[in-house]
Amino acid sequence: QDTKIAGLISKQGRGCIILVNKWDLRAGDREAYPAYNLELARRFPFFAYVPVVFGAAVHPETLTRLFPKIDQVVADFSKRIQTRKLNLYVQELLEKNPMTLVRGNPQKSVFITQVATKPPTFALFVKSAPKVPASYLRYLENSIRTEYGFEGIPLRILLRSH
Repeated sequence: QDTKIAGLISKQGRGCIILVNKWDLRAGDREAYPAYNLELARRFPFFAYVPVVFGAAVHPETLTRLFPKIDQVVADFSKRIQTRKLNLYVQELLEKNPMTLVRGNPQKSVFITQVATKPPTFALFVKSAPKVPASYLRYLENSIRTEYGFEGIPLRILLRSH
């Protein structure tokens, strides 16, 4: 059921934080934390960008760690990146890791702009949109998320031919 809910959150483009409750029962178990993180990554591979807060509802310090994360996710959900900055960054990415097509030719002309917030949505204009590999779109998404701090927010990249 958790996986189904996580899928709906991602599909609907909503922000998310995972709160692992009753963590106080595992106090002192040093191996539990990395093991639980690995299990979360295995069960929710499409949620790699979601922050995880470990705590217990009965301890107030859990809320003091949770509320700043909530504020950050809400702010990131409405965040807008200037087109100029975004294009400079994507050009850097293209220099480091060129976007090759099916026949091995790199895309010559690439332009990106943010077209919406809630969730952040970007339009990527390329010469031949149908030939852009899904793996490259994931690379762009993860790179943009890392550079501009979209923690807990699914990003959407729409391909457009020009």
